[in-house]
Amino acid sequence: MKDVSILIPYRQDNGPRDKAFEWVKKYYQALMPDAELCIGSCKYRIFSRSQAINDAASKATRDVFVIVDSDIFYDPKLVKESIELLDQVPWIIPYDTIHMISEKSSLELYSSEPEFPLNSKLETSIKGGYHGGMNIVPRRYFERVGGFDGRFCGWGGEDDAFAYSMNTLCGEYKRLDKEIFHLWHPRRSGQGGLKDYNPIHSLFKRYKWANGDRKKMQRLIDERKTDLSGQCYEV
Repeated sequence: MKDVSILIPYRQDNGPRDKAFEWVKKYYQALMPDAELCIGSCKYRIFSRSQAINDAASKATRDVFVIVDSDIFYDPKLVKESIELLDQVPWIIPYDTIHMISEKSSLELYSSEPEFPLNSKLETSIKGGYHGGMNIVPRRYFERVGGFDGRFCGWGGEDDAFAYSMNTLCGEYKRLDKEIFHLWHPRRSGQGGLKDYNPIHSLFKRYKWANGDRKKMQRLIDERKTDLSGQCYEV
């Protein structure tokens, strides 16, 4: 784990998300003490996960980035297995199943000491994998695509845009047949994905259209440096 920086985007809510993150930090301290924990924040009124991930990356000093949300935990062996595969593939999405832990079971976990395998029987529902949640990326490839596009604010689009840019300029990811665990919190107001044709949705579509075209993708990435409309699109 001495080559690993864990990048966690985060904003306080003075409530359930803070409680989840406090337990997750204890989890890392207990089970992954050699990893470098980098917490990223966002300066905008509407939270930008992209900005927070890039902020975390700016604090990182190591060669492998584990990009993971503040309410997620996993078997530490998952990181070790993924790092071994980075000699064969450019980047990794290390799961295909998310166990969504209930509020009751999340609260029970907070009163226990972190461990893995988990000792308690959890109430969970199952969700399939997507591009976000947890990515394992060599630092050089993260920098090659300029990190995440900080113009994404709110919820949705940034993970797909990052995946398209990585797949196009660095190579296709490998998804592992593994599981991760998501601690409970209420959904943010209005959280439901990309809506209609607002600027964020339009930006997402441009990444989708550029997917697979190295020149188009590079122009889209270079555009971030000269976009005078602001660093974060608000819905």
